[in-house]
Amino acid sequence: MVNRLKRDQPQLFPHLHKGTVAKWINTTERQWSQATLNNVKNGHTLSGSGQSGILTGYPAIQDDIIERLKSLRQSRLPINVIVAHSIMLAVIHIQAPELLTKFKCSEKFVRSFFDSVLNWSPRKGTRTVAKLPVNAEEKCLGGASEQSLPLANAHGMSDAWDYGFDLTFAKSDRRGSHFSTLKTMKEWVAHMFEPYFQHVIETDPGLDDHQISIIYLDCYPVHTSEAFCLYVFKEYPYMILCFVPTGCTGIFQPADIGLNHVIKHQIKQHQTEYLVATHQEQINSGLTTEQVKFTTSLPDHSVMNWSKSLGSVVE
Repeated sequence: MVNRLKRDQPQLFPHLHKGTVAKWINTTERQWSQATLNNVKNGHTLSGSGQSGILTGYPAIQDDIIERLKSLRQSRLPINVIVAHSIMLAVIHIQAPELLTKFKCSEKFVRSFFDSVLNWSPRKGTRTVAKLPVNAEEKCLGGASEQSLPLANAHGMSDAWDYGFDLTFAKSDRRGSHFSTLKTMKEWVAHMFEPYFQHVIETDPGLDDHQISIIYLDCYPVHTSEAFCLYVFKEYPYMILCFVPTGCTGIFQPADIGLNHVIKHQIKQHQTEYLVATHQEQINSGLTTEQVKFTTSLPDHSVMNWSKSLGSVVE
């Protein structure tokens, strides 16, 4: 089968081999597997088929991308979708920028390229680390003191405060808790929600001083705890707590839909732009693909640009 396909369709199956075809077949029933049939029905690529969509018409670009990705992999740099996405965009931008006006190099396309052309499956990498201290989790995630916060004179802190960020540590009676805690929820109500609520009343002439407010929360244990509910009822009797049914935040929680999703998308977009610029800068300086490095830290200027962009999104 492989030899015949290569002979009859050399442009379509130049890289096809027996191992790839074996993945498409249900060996028990000696027919195409259900996954293969579903992929064909949905128009998805088949692993190792060599098809790269619109890049098929740009063999030089495709070969350059493949060479760079394989070289980086040989240098033991973990290649994930974000890194590959940035490399693809950089190569296309250099060799055929007009292609980006009619083609969206999405992460979905990158995954398809991985699967079809390289026969790679993206997965999380592992790391070999030094012996961990017994309280490693507490050190990294506990956030039990002000030592876990940025310094007051840290770069960008004044901008963060101007945007209304309130940084605090998540100390909790529950060992290792680092998400929302009773302490942080009380501080959020007192430092964030209450000032915002009073500001709305002061600026809206249609509201009186006895206005009732609603706090719409998910069913996280701290939110529904007796301690937090009693705190709100006692300190802020004009606040009514309402809860999103468990498992329904993706549909009924405004913050997830209208704010968190937008912010995460913005962060990912800036990350991709940063990686593309970094890759292009190093290649243009004369480095070979094997010499290109992606730093795992974040430069201060990038933090500033990201925070300003996120501030404009929130506004």
